[in-house]
Amino acid sequence: MSTLPKLELSRYKHEFANLGTQYYVAGRLSALAGHMPVCGNLMHHAIELYVKADLVSRVSLSDLKFKYSHKLWKLWEERKAHDTTLATHDETIKQLDAFDSIRYPEKIIGNGGSMTVGFGRQAGPPSKPGSPYLLVVNDIDVLVVELLDRMSVNPRVLPCLLLRLHTQPAIMHANPHADRWREWLGPCNAAAAELLGS
Repeated sequence: MSTLPKLELSRYKHEFANLGTQYYVAGRLSALAGHMPVCGNLMHHAIELYVKADLVSRVSLSDLKFKYSHKLWKLWEERKAHDTTLATHDETIKQLDAFDSIRYPEKIIGNGGSMTVGFGRQAGPPSKPGSPYLLVVNDIDVLVVELLDRMSVNPRVLPCLLLRLHTQPAIMHANPHADRWREWLGPCNAAAAELLGS
């Protein structure tokens, strides 16, 4: 159980979400560039931080850091204990969790593996032999919006999105929730455009 005072708890929740959003934007840009396995690692960190943002009110910071660390599946199981409807995203979490094991090259060099990144279901399973690493960005897009909604974080107040005109194209490209992001980002980008004189 978290022992943080309410105001501090809110700050941690928003900062975890802010960092998660930075990784999410970077992961989408990396996926557009076809940078595997980096885009998978970035998306792994994004979802890890979003889940931690949601858990920080129930789990101590110490446990988030040391007990759960970067163990996405373990974090996910803890989160699902409070909402079993999230099980619809289990496959996405399993696919992302695999990327943590290839942050360093020895597993890829030793075992080989195929990697596939795509924005929709057309990405399909990897066709080469070896360990499959599949990243379907649109599945992550759906999960991100659902997690933001469930943790009651308003993306409009995340510092990483404020005054960032180039964030919008990175998030909008082939995103099934582009309208939702447009709603969230609209006031941010209008303020940025006015400030920058665009």
